This record gives sequence, C-alpha cells and structure tokens, in this order.
Amino acid sequence: SIPKLITDRMEHGGWAYVLYSAALFSLIHLCYGDPALLLNTFLLGVVWGVAYWWTLNLWPLIVSHAAIGILAFSLGMA
Repeated sequence: SIPKLITDRMEHGGWAYVLYSAALFSLIHLCYGDPALLLNTFLLGVVWGVAYWWTLNLWPLIVSHAAIGILAFSLGMA
C-alpha cells in the first residue's frame, strides 16, 4: 500500500503503481541472489499489484504471500 500512496501523491496511478510496486517487491528479494527468484517475484508483484489496485484490500495479498512463502520453505525452495 505504501507504493500506492507514493504514486498517488506523485499523481501517477494505475499501471505506474503496479510496475513500481512489483519492482520494489522484487528488489526486496535481491538478498537471496537468485535471478529466477527476482523474475518470479516481479511477475507475482505485478499480479498482486493489480489485485490491490482493483480491490484496495491487503488481506488477500498477505494471506497468499504467507501461503506461498510457507510452501516455498517447506519444499526447500527458499
């Protein structure tokens, strides 16, 4: 939601928010040092950015992020 506030304040909404949010989400995962993870997190960030843009509700995104994280850790992928 913070990228949404920033892009709204800069008077850039819509797809600018989605791309900015996805890029930031991907960069947060830079510490893992895996290029495939960066691409996957960017693409998932786009999906979640669009979902937030349409619903303005963080809870489905929080729950799905937790579920994906638990799955990745339990499969030894993270």
